[in-house]
Amino acid sequence: MPTSKLSSSVWERCGNLSLADPLFDVPARVEILLGADIYPMVWSHETVSLGHGYPTAFNSIFGWAIVGPLQNLKAPILGPYLFRYPHQSNL
Repeated sequence: MPTSKLSSSVWERCGNLSLADPLFDVPARVEILLGADIYPMVWSHETVSLGHGYPTAFNSIFGWAIVGPLQNLKAPILGPYLFRYPHQSNL
């Protein structure tokens, strides 16, 4: 979901991990969106800090996922969020 290619310093910090999406730093459309009820089934609870100001790597059944903001970006990248609002018939 990045809006621009990430710096090579991110690759240097996660290059030894088998990534779920080897092209995670290439801006592209979202291919899959998982609901919060699925997270416990896919995350292994194993994490690797990439360092201060860098995202964190989370291990999953798909491979490692790089999650979080970069401190040196001009504008924060917001992750996907899914909100469910109850339907009210009187609206």
